[in-house]
This record gives sequence, C-alpha cells and structure tokens, in this order.
Amino acid sequence: VIYAGGAFTSIGTNTRNRLAAIDTAGGATVWNPNANGLVNALTVDTSTVYVGGAFTALGGVTRNQVAAIGTDGVLGAWNPNSNGVVNALALNAGIIYVGGGFTSMGGITRNRLAAIDTAGVLITAWNPDAGANINTIGVDGTTATVYVGGDFVELGSSTITPTIRNRIAAIGTDGVIAAWDPNADLPVSTLLIDAGLVYVGGDFTSIGADLRPNHLAVIDASDGLSINWLPNNVHLTPKSLAIDGTTIYVGGITEFSNGFVTTDINGVVR
Repeated sequence: VIYAGGAFTSIGTNTRNRLAAIDTAGGATVWNPNANGLVNALTVDTSTVYVGGAFTALGGVTRNQVAAIGTDGVLGAWNPNSNGVVNALALNAGIIYVGGGFTSMGGITRNRLAAIDTAGVLITAWNPDAGANINTIGVDGTTATVYVGGDFVELGSSTITPTIRNRIAAIGTDGVIAAWDPNADLPVSTLLIDAGLVYVGGDFTSIGADLRPNHLAVIDASDGLSINWLPNNVHLTPKSLAIDGTTIYVGGITEFSNGFVTTDINGVVR
C-alpha cells in the first residue's frame, strides 16, 4: 500500500479528500481519513500514519495541522495541535520531528521546528528555533542528526546571538546545532540522506562557493562540503527526491518530463 497526501479530492472514481491509500493495482483502498485541508507530509510507523499540512479536521474531528491515523483508518488520540502549517515530518526512534510555519505546539512556543514522541509529548530539550519556514526534514539515526532545509537564515532566532545557517542545517537529536554549514544561497525544498551523503533540491544556485545551477546538490554529511555531482540538462525546481540503489528520482516543477526526471548517482539524467 502507498499512502498519498496532497490537494486531491478523488482517486480514480473514489472520493478521497487529500489523503488516500493506494493498492498495487492503482486503486484506492477503504482507508479514508477525509482531511479538510492540504496535506503536505506523511510518515509511516508500522500501524500508524502521521500526517501534516494545513488541515483543521480529519473526518470532522478537530486536528490542527498534524495528526495520526491508524492503518485501519481510525483517527489516533495523538494531537500536538500546531498553530500553523506543517510542511515536513520525519520519524526516528519513536520521535516525530515536525517542520513548517508554526510558532507553537499545544500552546508551547516552538518556532517552525518541534519534536514530539508517539505519546504526543513535546520534547522539551529539542527546540532549534528557526527564523523562517522549514520545508524538509531528514534524520540520520546512525549519527543522531536531524537535517533541515527551508527559507531560514538562522537557528536560535529568539536568542541574543542566533546561529547563522543559510537555508540548510544539522541539529543533533539532543537539540545541539551542529557546526555543519553548507550555506545555500536560496531556499531548500527537499532533502534525503543516503550513505553519508545529503542530497538536496530547491531554488538555490550555489552551495557554499560551488555553483549548482540545476538546483540540485550533494553534500558530505560529515563536513558540509558539496560534492562534484552536477546533473546535466535538468531544468526544474525540485520539490521531492527519492533514491533506489544508484538512481535518484526527482519530482518538481520542470520544463519537461511532466515534472519528473531521474538521474544516477554520477549526475547523468536518464
């Protein structure tokens, strides 16, 4: 089963408001949470689907921007209650990392980044305090590192001495901002982590001193330096990335291929 979220209101001939489960034959299953607003993010943990977006109810039950639904379709009690849009979710070791445009979770100040356990308890120690929207989150469980991308230019934005991080940063699962600092010149929309590398896409045209005119880059997860990976002839603004073996799949706003291209790990478009 593939879980899907977005702005859609049907799958095939079946009404499915912004959330659906699709079987291997391409048809909608009976799973039907019925979100009343946009769904931007999904992550699945065994029998629970965590969702984030701009909705305020699922199946007529209040859930502000973030919620949990069983794979059986039953709405979970988990209810962090975000006061603003959620753009990204990532799950690791029983903790759900949430990013977006919000400034509080459950009435507690959390500027655009928060961590919540599966019981719905906000993790007090994890509060990176981003100065602007978060668009994407990825977690490397082996190094206990949370990578985030977005529109921000600083973390710890409410402090006297915020930490400058231009649109991409790494934060320990203990809440400590890492020295890792790739320095993107424009927003980061999507990232994924694989084999010690962080693949990123967005509006940017440079990472540090290195030009990346095709809005795609690979960054070393250990030192933050970009690697010589330059996908050729890609005219797009990437919005999503996925990897399968040696192939990177890129989705976004493009001039060709209906918004979808593939490139290998050497940067050659297929």
